[in-house]
Amino acid sequence: MNAKYSQEGFGKVGVLLVVLAVIIVGSVWFFQNKKSASTLPGEEKSATVDGKGATVVTDIIEGKGDVVEVGNPVMVHYVGTLADGTVFDSSYNRGAPFIFVAGSGQVIKGWDEGIIGMRVGGKRRLEVPSSLAYGEAGAGDVIPPNSDLIFEIELLGIEGKLGLPTDESVKAIMSDSDMNTDSKKTDIADETKAEIASLGQDSFEYRGTVMDVTGLEPVRGVNTFGASSGIVYAGFSEGKYRLNAIFSFLPKPEGDDYYEGWIVRMNPPSVISTGRLEEIGSGAFSNMYLSEQDFSDHDFYVLTLEPNDGDASPGGHVLEGKLLKL
Repeated sequence: MNAKYSQEGFGKVGVLLVVLAVIIVGSVWFFQNKKSASTLPGEEKSATVDGKGATVVTDIIEGKGDVVEVGNPVMVHYVGTLADGTVFDSSYNRGAPFIFVAGSGQVIKGWDEGIIGMRVGGKRRLEVPSSLAYGEAGAGDVIPPNSDLIFEIELLGIEGKLGLPTDESVKAIMSDSDMNTDSKKTDIADETKAEIASLGQDSFEYRGTVMDVTGLEPVRGVNTFGASSGIVYAGFSEGKYRLNAIFSFLPKPEGDDYYEGWIVRMNPPSVISTGRLEEIGSGAFSNMYLSEQDFSDHDFYVLTLEPNDGDASPGGHVLEGKLLKL
């Protein structure tokens, strides 16, 4: 800033005081606003969660699309490495992106912290301390205890906020409602499965992404580590209700246990079983359902892990999500 002062104005002391005041005010403004500025490509920033340390965030590529907010279902590709560079997980290698709800506790805290504010099309590096990752427990044989982790995340897309009911409210409805369990007893013919599988996305009225709701806790001895997800398509046409759902990163159930799908109407409460899932590959399962009754108003999908004990009531919840009209 240029300024000219006449000798008749400020004396030397006055000029010095003005300069000092400008410096002080400018410094206060700079540090107050630096925190709110968006991160530039290659610039690092840190944020503390619950006083347990900080995730260091670096934008490798600044996206141009929508910004992630808490509650947004997001789709990402990622590579996870240990501090020594060992790759322990990669969605690219699996050929399928990962879907989760940002800021919901479905993933490690370092991810929940680091994904907020990211733009679609961007790529971000997260350096996550063990306290905001898997801590003293580690994760299986791939992540040792007390491991700091490094992730490179590519944000592929954001779905609109779903306004999901709480997990407990869904469980209450499923526990109290009279349930249609006919689909448990009737297998869909192979030709019907082939017909449903051949339908394109534009053949369905509804689509939903279903998210892991296990909270990193095992369900009947199976731990998804918050990584499971799926896409559900449903719709009623030509006198038939069809549902086709595909899931990834689902661990194989133990013993005779099995995964089962459900569609739920919140009000008035109604729950329909869409039958047992079929394993179609390593960690991949499908759920197909056909009915002559229109269940389009059942706009919530739940995946449970069931014991093979003959009890018709739902077991432990693994995935949940709302079906949105296309």
